[in-house]
Amino acid sequence: MGTRIAVVNGPNLNLLGTRQPEVYGSTTLDRLVRLLTAWGRPVAAEISHFQSNHEGEIINHLHSLRGRAEGVVINPGAFTHYSYAIADAIEAVELPTVEVHISNIMKREEWRRRSVISPVCVATIYGRGVEGYLWGIRHHHYRRIGSPETIPGEGGAVGDLRLPEGAGPHPVVVLLHGGGWMGHWRRDQLDGMAVDLWARGYATLNFEYLPLREDGRFPAVLEAADGARRLISARPELASDRLALLGHSAGGNLALMTAGRWRAAGDAPRLAVSVAGVTTLREDSDLDRAYLGGQDPRAASPRCLVPIGVETLMIHSTDDEMVPTEHSVGYARDASAAGDRVETLILDHGGHLGYLDPANRAWTAAREKFVSAFPA
Repeated sequence: MGTRIAVVNGPNLNLLGTRQPEVYGSTTLDRLVRLLTAWGRPVAAEISHFQSNHEGEIINHLHSLRGRAEGVVINPGAFTHYSYAIADAIEAVELPTVEVHISNIMKREEWRRRSVISPVCVATIYGRGVEGYLWGIRHHHYRRIGSPETIPGEGGAVGDLRLPEGAGPHPVVVLLHGGGWMGHWRRDQLDGMAVDLWARGYATLNFEYLPLREDGRFPAVLEAADGARRLISARPELASDRLALLGHSAGGNLALMTAGRWRAAGDAPRLAVSVAGVTTLREDSDLDRAYLGGQDPRAASPRCLVPIGVETLMIHSTDDEMVPTEHSVGYARDASAAGDRVETLILDHGGHLGYLDPANRAWTAAREKFVSAFPA
């Protein structure tokens, strides 16, 4: 039997497709319900749906889900900002709940940025369009396979820790997500990687280096990533001397940068892995400029900072249309010439996002290469 996930939509979401399509998109509620069913199939999830414009009806429906669902995905609409009653209902039914918002509420009016629902939810997803519901379903799927211990760090940093069976100490993989340092892309992207590696005997720390509901800025994200090392050092069941950093896209940049920082501090990881990573930032890129805030792109470009003094694995796909393969190939060439030990895995499939799906053959190939370089 698959995971039973209840999707709950609040006020005005019955008007999807016609209400401010420039903000909420053109997908109607009927279309969304069909999409939810389709998105549930690959992860064997049974999806139910409920929508109401009335607070009490939503609360009653949440109460009715006890014993009928294993997880909830809720878009409370405007109730997000003031309905402590809905928050109390979520807490009372004790079902893991993912809060979803279609628009990027952190880029809209000030009042929309406050949620009284988020504190009782296991994740908050916003700014990803209607596909935010897909990410919510996906998050529940991976939580059911391997529920993490979410541990807070310094300065608001947080990580999802999954421990394999046995007393340990276990080899550790710190996962650093991509998303161009934009606040609406967070660590849930790497849930699949985290669970897949955990199932193969690694402790995985899916680490959130972005500030809460904000975009990332250089060099603050580097300082936040240092918090992962402190979290690991505080846990005796983790082998802090058998540690790998694995990042995807912007997280690949961070994995390489962080590995160099930790080595310089005398605490080098065994391996740094960049999957479809960004190794050279550009002044003509709006995304890079926003991250840099006027600072020299070379200071945040791993390719300009070799050698890092850490064994490195660069993984990329030639059909990646978001980050050109040269980011990995060029880095490997320059780092090897500078004296680093670098291996590469260049695939002809997988694109940029295929690695996020454990069933994708690009991730399968990447995982095999990783395991051979860093055995559990």
